Amino acid sequence: MDDYTMKLKGFLNPEQLQPNLIVASVFIAVYENLKFSIVDNLRYFYFSGFDDGKKLFDNYEKQVLSKVVSKENRQMKATLLWLVEAGAIAEKDREKFKELTNMRNLLSHDMTKMLFEGFPNNIYELYIDMIELFEKITKWWIAEIELPTNPDITSKQYDSIDLDGVTSVNLEFIRIMTDIALTGTDKYLKMLDKEG
Repeated sequence: MDDYTMKLKGFLNPEQLQPNLIVASVFIAVYENLKFSIVDNLRYFYFSGFDDGKKLFDNYEKQVLSKVVSKENRQMKATLLWLVEAGAIAEKDREKFKELTNMRNLLSHDMTKMLFEGFPNNIYELYIDMIELFEKITKWWIAEIELPTNPDITSKQYDSIDLDGVTSVNLEFIRIMTDIALTGTDKYLKMLDKEG
């Protein structure tokens, strides 16, 4: 059997195609969620109200967007630079995000080819890196921005918070989605049934 026929048989095999479609879909979904989450968190940090129904973001252009001249992916690039300067992530994390973006673009634009040819060997490693980056940024954002700027939390209350254990609904949703999609578990439904 030649290489093309073997690839075609693999592509048409539901036991191979279905999990590959799930992996690609979950990767893209988590990437988009990460991108949206970190850009919007920072953007809304500069939210100052409304003017004739239009949202105002005072100093967002000056403090964030000005870091990048190019209009291509400007918000994302500027946000990552801001996070590096703030100490939330390292330069290597910003470089890792470029790898994640490249993989996301491959999956989005060449999915049929990749399903036929096979995924790059590092797709699972990059997925884990993406979850870790998501967690790193989320924990930093909560510990350094959300909690200290919350007027309802005293410094004594802040000092008593286990910052290693902080998380967000968004990050937990991603973890649950990953678990269900990649393992097929129904444990969350069972947990919900027990509570109901």
